[in-house]
Amino acid sequence: MFFIRRIRLFILSNLILLFPVFAQADDGKIIMSYWQSSKAVSSLVYPVPGSFNASDKIVKNQNMRNKLNDLNIISYTFFHVDKEGIVHINNSAIDLSSSDHEFCKKNPKICTDENNQYQPKLGNFSAFAKLQNKSDDLKKIISIGGGGDKKSFQYAVMHIHKFVNSVSVIINYYHLDGVDLDFEPDIFTSTISQQYAQLVTALREKLGKNLIITIDMEPDQQIKQSYWKIISGNVNYISDMCYDFHSPYYFPHMTGYNSNLYSDPNEPMIKSYYHISCDQSIHYLTFLGVPTQKIILGFPSYGLAYGGVSEKNNGLFQPYDPAKTPMFNENIKPKGYVQYKTITRLLRSGFHEHMTFFNDFPSAVWAYNKKTRQFIAYDNVKLVKEKARYVKQNHLAGLMTWAVNDDAPASSHKSLLDAAKKYLR
Repeated sequence: MFFIRRIRLFILSNLILLFPVFAQADDGKIIMSYWQSSKAVSSLVYPVPGSFNASDKIVKNQNMRNKLNDLNIISYTFFHVDKEGIVHINNSAIDLSSSDHEFCKKNPKICTDENNQYQPKLGNFSAFAKLQNKSDDLKKIISIGGGGDKKSFQYAVMHIHKFVNSVSVIINYYHLDGVDLDFEPDIFTSTISQQYAQLVTALREKLGKNLIITIDMEPDQQIKQSYWKIISGNVNYISDMCYDFHSPYYFPHMTGYNSNLYSDPNEPMIKSYYHISCDQSIHYLTFLGVPTQKIILGFPSYGLAYGGVSEKNNGLFQPYDPAKTPMFNENIKPKGYVQYKTITRLLRSGFHEHMTFFNDFPSAVWAYNKKTRQFIAYDNVKLVKEKARYVKQNHLAGLMTWAVNDDAPASSHKSLLDAAKKYLR
């Protein structure tokens, strides 16, 4: 899900006045998150409960089990698509174990990973398929694609029949509840939009009406209204990935919010600076005819950190030095990506938190360290509370966060998932 978004200026502010969607709050909201694996076995620091560690002992990871009680849907990331259109696992050593031998013997292409290898060891995927929460209502799905994966979509639309068949095989064998599509082409042209609509339609026909289909969209999506009608008619939920609005990898080199809920008129009006908000994105989706009850508002369980930042305005909207981008989590790339649970510790060691408001409502959060000249943009409990209120007032489907690995423990008063559950329901 985490990706380097291409800079596209897509200003939607006029739509806010033309198409208001506020209404009274309602119930039955969805909370969704993702489990993210690592490409290197040695750095798999958040294994799925029930998987194996390097010593072949069963992993407990009670931290993750506790978080499942705050979720309705959790997705396993990421599966990819090969040149023949067949969905396959990412890393056989992480995803598979000896318990998958029977499945893999019948479906060798699904079990052959990105490196064309089949070396089952840790078994995170089969362990994932057996997860459940205390309410016994947890839905488990697989995610296909990801921000850095440009080829999977191309292969999927070229071989739709093989794609949907392989998805169905995986879901049926592991008794899963559905699939999540995270396809992020650089731009949704008319042709690509049509192909996407056809793909989702074929997937729904194959999976039937009872399984879940979700899709993840960037907040400046440019799919035409006619194709949105087809897509939204065939999916259960559309996750609006309202994060990565600014990052230490984008031009121009100016700090900004990670996931501001509302627009800020004080954002610098300079060339290539990205202007958008979650609110703008949601309004645009509804303007294109996407039903509000199918939209899930995404928020980050991570922050984006900048280095070499001026202390003016506590670091907000200030130039930064990309060469000084900090790395607070040793085993997590790229530099600048910092887990929210790490941020809660940094706030006790020199970073001071600040918040931007819109009409007295929280809109964005950041922290600045004057001594180190470092800046971090992220979400906190107060902002998640406001996003939950926004979801209820707009009759949206619920909240989604990337990723379950990054949040504070469920028992902590700073847990974002716990805040989502508390204020959404």
